[in-house]
Amino acid sequence: IPREVANKTYDGTTTATITSCTFGGILPSDTNYVHIAGTYTANFVDANVGVNKTVNISGLSLLGSLSGNYNLTTTASSTASITNRVLYLSGITTPNRAYDANTDESFTGTAVLVVTNVVSGETVGLTTASPVLGFLTKYIGNNKPLVTVSGYTLTGATAGNYVLALTNLANITTFLISVGSITRSEESR
Repeated sequence: IPREVANKTYDGTTTATITSCTFGGILPSDTNYVHIAGTYTANFVDANVGVNKTVNISGLSLLGSLSGNYNLTTTASSTASITNRVLYLSGITTPNRAYDANTDESFTGTAVLVVTNVVSGETVGLTTASPVLGFLTKYIGNNKPLVTVSGYTLTGATAGNYVLALTNLANITTFLISVGSITRSEESR
């Protein structure tokens, strides 16, 4: 039974969503008279983040006037991914600055973990150890997003299912250079 299951963002549950479910092996003359029915469910093997995780599907049944002529396995499996849930930091101010050929960015303030996106019933904390922030690239631009380079770590039993992100934007402007001195040379005759 070919079936497709949607990827999802971590939500603390194993619930999966089937986006399509079809089957083969039905005789061509019977295809309009045999259909998948029932209240089938799909569940990841666990609730944690992962790529191409097994999804078990159960509760499949056949319906239709000729369905009694076929035997359907009532369980199946597929794969899908669970991606990290994003948590944001607040309390940090990042200034605009001139181009300096580096991605590092200075900041002021103390980072505070915004916990409104933490799954209900879970506790996620933040430890800080000499944080360094930076831009994705060193080049000039307006409203450039900042990323955490190092120094912030999520804690808690389910912390691995979350990822930190910053909402800060800052500009890297052109570096102003000036001409030191100009000397005039005499033209030879």
